[in-house]
Amino acid sequence: MIKRYWQFIRQKKRWALGVLIVVIGIGYGVWTKRFSQEESTDFFSTEYEVQTGEISTSLSLAGTTKFANAQKLTFVQQGKVTSVKVKVGDQVKKGQVLASISTDKLDTTLERNKRDLNAKKRAYEKKLKDADSGLDLLKAQAEYDQKLLEQTLLPQKQTSETETAQIAVENAKQNLKDQEKALKDLQDDYAIMYGTGKNAQNSDLGLSKTAIERNQKFEAYVREFKIQALSLQSILDGYDRVMQETKKFLNPEDYTHVYIGADDQILRGKSVSQFYELQKQVEVLEDLYAQYSKIPVASLTEGKILEGYQVFKTIGDQLSQWGTLNYNMVMKSVPSGKVDKTAIAGYAKTLGTDIESEGYALKNKYMTTVAKLKEDMNSDSGSDQESMQTKINKAKIALQDSKLKLQNAQEELMSLKTKQQIAKLTAESDLKTAKNKLDDLMDKVEISEELQAAKDALESAQEEIKTTLKQYEDYQIIANFDGLVTKVEMQVGDSISSSNNSSSTEKYIYVETPNLLQVTLDVDQIDIVKISVGMPVQVVLDALSDQTFTGVISEIDTMSESSSYKASVVFQKHSDDQKVLGGMSASVKVTLEQATDAIIVPSPAIADNVNGEKIVRLKKGDQRVDQVVEIGISDDANTQILSGLKVGDVIKGLYINDISMQNAGIGVSADGSAAIPAAGGPGGPVIQRD
Repeated sequence: MIKRYWQFIRQKKRWALGVLIVVIGIGYGVWTKRFSQEESTDFFSTEYEVQTGEISTSLSLAGTTKFANAQKLTFVQQGKVTSVKVKVGDQVKKGQVLASISTDKLDTTLERNKRDLNAKKRAYEKKLKDADSGLDLLKAQAEYDQKLLEQTLLPQKQTSETETAQIAVENAKQNLKDQEKALKDLQDDYAIMYGTGKNAQNSDLGLSKTAIERNQKFEAYVREFKIQALSLQSILDGYDRVMQETKKFLNPEDYTHVYIGADDQILRGKSVSQFYELQKQVEVLEDLYAQYSKIPVASLTEGKILEGYQVFKTIGDQLSQWGTLNYNMVMKSVPSGKVDKTAIAGYAKTLGTDIESEGYALKNKYMTTVAKLKEDMNSDSGSDQESMQTKINKAKIALQDSKLKLQNAQEELMSLKTKQQIAKLTAESDLKTAKNKLDDLMDKVEISEELQAAKDALESAQEEIKTTLKQYEDYQIIANFDGLVTKVEMQVGDSISSSNNSSSTEKYIYVETPNLLQVTLDVDQIDIVKISVGMPVQVVLDALSDQTFTGVISEIDTMSESSSYKASVVFQKHSDDQKVLGGMSASVKVTLEQATDAIIVPSPAIADNVNGEKIVRLKKGDQRVDQVVEIGISDDANTQILSGLKVGDVIKGLYINDISMQNAGIGVSADGSAAIPAAGGPGGPVIQRD
């Protein structure tokens, strides 16, 4: 409906302009009457000050997005897949080989063609020997054949060289990414381990596996203080329990105490004294545990652990000595009904030899732990701050080395391409020289029918070799454009058969350009003549209405489909992770003409004079005069002034004169008013002239 309305307006321009002027006039009259006491800044105010601005004309169209380049690549020939050189997510270059299938049959054909070529070559050489200047011809022919063979095999050789060089570049890129990640992981670990002021738990940190394992090891070192404190307290409690219990047993005859070690009070006193010394070591262990627990685990070092672990050597020595002392003391006990010889032997073990063994075991554990800590201190295990910094420095060096290797690989690829181009030109030149030399000699020799037939057969065999070599491309999948691999539906060992086009068995590689999208537009015949390839456009997607994409018109069909033409627009996403997909609805604004910093005036301020010129009503002092102007672009509200006015001039915001009325098909009444007749008769709205 709207489209038919605008077509009607275009066909009835004069009538429509008249109606528009009348409506504007009525609106102006109502506006000035209603708001005569208020200052108006509308374009239709009495005066308008000329200014500069931006003006453009545009065309609004609609379409649907799709990827500008998207292709499902399959094999032309049948065979078994022998190599798949890409995976999902790989960037590929135009001409890059993505996959290959077996070429057994083609290899057999090529070998047969080579044998046939050699046979034809020998037959031709035999004919040459019989001709005059046969030796020179043979040499020239051999040189030409060699140059022809080199040129024939050159593309296949260069393709292989390029593929090897491209793989080297991709490997260098991947190695660079790995080195960047390794350095970042080390720097992140270092920042967390040595840059934090709190003892964060491993579960709270984004640490690497190496850092987590290191922290867990140091946490175990700290827990050892608590474990040994509990173990030592358990030993002391057992001793005290025995000593307190046996103190109760008295000899009823002479009231002599029958407690452990009753026959040697000096040994007993030393044992009890050592008990109290070891009780102090429990407090030392608990204090060390509390102290080390307050230190962020990431800030602990082997040296710091070694400082605290000295206490284990001291406790181990004291325990082993105390165990020996206790054994001697228990053996000086007085047997009684409650504490017989069997019980005394048991106490000698639990309070003596067992405690002595515990002391030696603690010393051995201490020595083993110290040796491991010292080994870690001297190794580059990343377990302390200094070695972590060393690893970061090494990672930086490795990163620079990776960058250099990538640069070298890229330069070698560029150099190879240059050398290949030179080699191609050289091969063409050498072949041409050899051909000219051979032709010169052939011109001097009377060529028999047999010699000509042998020559034709040789050339035919050479062409057959070229054709066979060209067919190798059909056994490969080659990228047709630079893009991203988004799907790989094949693997080595798959069979490619004539039924490969079946949706259930099809083997293919899907390549697309996810950052470059296209919008297909339907343009009617009135608007199609306004646009051209290369015009800038603005694209807004319904799904991302808050974003505007810039693009250009890339293609315009010259044949219409039904009542419209097809045109295409291409644009790029703002970022790789932006969710712009195929099939999205898009609004496209085509900029037809544009001017910036242009002198603009309201379009209703422009009228016509008797000479067909455009004029405005310019204020000069206390008077108004007609000023001829040259106009440029016009949009819905404003018109560009190319000449005749300058910034700051004051004109009428609405100017309607007799000529404009007549041009619009509007009559002028005798009383000086203008009217457009109503349909089928006189009358209608009236506009008072200036």
